[in-house]
Amino acid sequence: MLPDGCMDLLFRVGHDRAGVHASIVGTMTTAIVAPPASLRAFVGVRFKPGEAFAFLDLAAADATDEEVSPLDAGLCDLSPMQDSLARTHAREWPALLDRFLLARLSVARPSDARLRGAVDSIASAQGNVRVAGVASSVGFSERQMERVFLERVGISPKSFARVSRVQALVSVLGTQRDLSWAGLAASLGYADQAHLVREVRALTGVTPGALLRERMSDSFNTDATREATLLTLDEGARR
Repeated sequence: MLPDGCMDLLFRVGHDRAGVHASIVGTMTTAIVAPPASLRAFVGVRFKPGEAFAFLDLAAADATDEEVSPLDAGLCDLSPMQDSLARTHAREWPALLDRFLLARLSVARPSDARLRGAVDSIASAQGNVRVAGVASSVGFSERQMERVFLERVGISPKSFARVSRVQALVSVLGTQRDLSWAGLAASLGYADQAHLVREVRALTGVTPGALLRERMSDSFNTDATREATLLTLDEGARR
């Protein structure tokens, strides 16, 4: 699971519905490797970058690269939700989570339009931007944008740009038969192929070649992964 600038509310459902574990997964700066068996049954809400802040009572930077208890993150007691997930079929889980988030919109913290603009600018440019230029375009000073990114996204604007660039690389892998790493590095704004290799290693833990093989291998779509349910709910973030 690669860094993407997002925070997750994750529920892991035990074998035979023995129990449901809830956690907040902070924004990642490096990949997480999870054994397929651990992903047998789970459901999660992946918030757009910076938007989980509306539902949590903590600075996003305090959860970066960490799993945090929902109670420690300022969410209400999730025991009723966990019980409901344990009792119901997986096809009902999206509706349960949808209702949970929508019910909390009335007490959600307001969004920051400038942050949304900055996140969109960096992501749409695939990370190939000057942070100072983005800050100026949305009405931030560089220092303000740094502070708001740490508070709401969990990583700095420069780190988010690095993540966005690697995500752009991942989107290309497996779609081209004859990859030119040097050409790809140039098209994505890396200084050269060596720069691309260093960045991919830092954020994914493997070389670009190994990442390409993983993306194209059958193991990327194992039975365990197919059985898992991962739900992306953006309704709360949009509102």
